[in-house]
Amino acid sequence: MHTVAIIALHGTIPFEVGIACEVFGRAAVPGVAEPYRVHVCGEAREVKAGALDLRVPWGLGHVAGADTVLVPGVANPGAPVADEAIATLRAAAARGARVASICSGAFVLATAGLLDALRAAPHWRAAAVLAARSRAV
Repeated sequence: MHTVAIIALHGTIPFEVGIACEVFGRAAVPGVAEPYRVHVCGEAREVKAGALDLRVPWGLGHVAGADTVLVPGVANPGAPVADEAIATLRAAAARGARVASICSGAFVLATAGLLDALRAAPHWRAAAVLAARSRAV
């Protein structure tokens, strides 16, 4: 079974967390009863997500066992990212986990230095901002 860790940071876009949960949680693979195990891992037990708070079952420590790590978009791409989240993402990449983002989650990966010398495709409205802020991407 493939474990997917969805990282929910303060300011995460709940819709994008939901998309990731649905895509991986409902995936069907012939002959495989449960192809993906999905863990929503937060920087806190309750993550501030705009008009609502998300209560997440796992902390960032659970990312260590994930095969894929996904960062959903954040409402404010310029907001600081917690040091623990940066360290968690860097450790996942260093051990060979697949690391990806949705939309403005690319800013989080860029802040962690994981997009240096790579191409990135954030939301089209944020592309110029990412290019200006993260020259190595």
